[in-house]
Amino acid sequence: MDRTLQLDHFHEIQQLFRYHYKNEWVSQSFINRHTRLWIQAFNKLVEQGFIERKKAENGFVYRWSAAYPEV
Repeated sequence: MDRTLQLDHFHEIQQLFRYHYKNEWVSQSFINRHTRLWIQAFNKLVEQGFIERKKAENGFVYRWSAAYPEV
């Protein structure tokens, strides 16, 4: 995966959780509408512990668990 594209996806995902979803749990279905490369970046954030995942009735739910950088 192109490193620049991956960093763009990391930033986009962080911004989604920070400003759109805030501290809410998000269902797995929101992932499915993105590209394969976006999903790979998302999964890498889950593996690294930036995004928390827990089992729900219909699959998994996700929420940002790391501290946001100071602006």
